Amino acid sequence: MKSLGTKKVKKGKLGDRRNGKNEREHPGLLLWLSKVSVLVFLVGGVGLFAYIFFGYLYTSPYFRVREIIVNGEKKLSKIEVLNLARIDIGSNILAVGLKDISKRIEQHPWVEQAMVKRRLPRKIVIDIIERTPAVMINLDRLYLVDKKGFIFKEVGPEDFFDIPVLTGLESEDPANNESVSKRLIEKALSILYVATKGKVMGTKEISEIHMDPRAGLTLFTVKDATQVKLGFGDYTEKLNNLKKIMADLEKKREKAEYINLSYGKKVYVKLYKTKSSQTLVALRGR
Repeated sequence: MKSLGTKKVKKGKLGDRRNGKNEREHPGLLLWLSKVSVLVFLVGGVGLFAYIFFGYLYTSPYFRVREIIVNGEKKLSKIEVLNLARIDIGSNILAVGLKDISKRIEQHPWVEQAMVKRRLPRKIVIDIIERTPAVMINLDRLYLVDKKGFIFKEVGPEDFFDIPVLTGLESEDPANNESVSKRLIEKALSILYVATKGKVMGTKEISEIHMDPRAGLTLFTVKDATQVKLGFGDYTEKLNNLKKIMADLEKKREKAEYINLSYGKKVYVKLYKTKSSQTLVALRGR
């Protein structure tokens, strides 16, 4: 009996030692489980808070659209811009798709860019940049072209602009050979820029710019309908020469029917009532 009791006591001590050993072997597992539990609790709490918070933002009457401000409209009216924007007064300001509104407004031919911003809590601001017609282009019908060379609108009866007309392209040219047409239009616009910047003549003094892919560009003046051949390239130098020629003609009270500047420094001028071309004195010796 005594020996049996002794064995039971030893067996109990062995079990205690095994339990203690298991606890010592897996302390990291218990710590990890406790951390995961805390993390799950925190994530769940944050998620619940976010759900309640954003639910409040998207349903609160405090964030309903009450005012829409439109800036920069000139050709368009504010009503036209608002009709394009399609923003409902009273809708949640945070749910309004700003990019979608910009795209809808920019579909209008007069709109180059539309920037839409929120002013929390209840205001939306729409800033409009409209296109400025630089020239008209004749493609069977007249179209307006902006300063970047973008053909954006057919000329209507309401469009009154005293600007030059680009000629020489056919209606199918921009579609069939876009790169060539685009380069010609850009060159015509660069001539206008150089002419006005150098005070050679303003846009109101130029009636037409004819574009030829092989011969280059030719402009026609409003006064006297003088034909000025510019060809390709060196427009700054050529227009500076033209400025001198025009000054010399005015001084002599003569009118030029034809001026050819496409040969660089050698310039040919045909005066009205003369049959032969001549080199103007103002450019001799250059």
